[in-house]
Amino acid sequence: MSLIETVACVMIVVAMATSIIGVMQGSIRVAAASRGVVGAPAEARQTLRFLANRFRAFHEVEGIVSIDKSSIQCTGNTYKFDERKSDSGLGKDLYLVDDAGNETLCVSESLETFEYEPITVAGIVVGVELRLHLKKSGDEFATLRPIDREAKTITRVCLVPQFAVVP
Repeated sequence: MSLIETVACVMIVVAMATSIIGVMQGSIRVAAASRGVVGAPAEARQTLRFLANRFRAFHEVEGIVSIDKSSIQCTGNTYKFDERKSDSGLGKDLYLVDDAGNETLCVSESLETFEYEPITVAGIVVGVELRLHLKKSGDEFATLRPIDREAKTITRVCLVPQFAVVP
């Protein structure tokens, strides 16, 4: 076998391996998307789960004094949500900030809007409705299926009165 034939065989094998790897990567992305572990819908579910747990902790551990559209007043701290332009310049970030200046990053680079509203019965806060709209951007946007690029989600968090800390 001559050198030219050897090089040609190697090039053919490399070309086939490259296309097979590309197909496998595409399959992995599709499988991950179908399981709901990538993209805006998955991030929205994770974020709402995290925020719901935080609101329950405010209620059960710290005791919520009042909630309005701009802040959550607990017995020890006041919490606010802060939307900021991302450091990368792509999209917005959502931070949960307390009055001591501690910050928790809730959403990175994909925030469109976030709103929350107390659910009251007879003047007593019995829950919170959370609305979140995420939209992916940049390199991640290009690799996602259209259905995984954006998500508008709503959830309601029940604040069980029996678990309330009385301020």
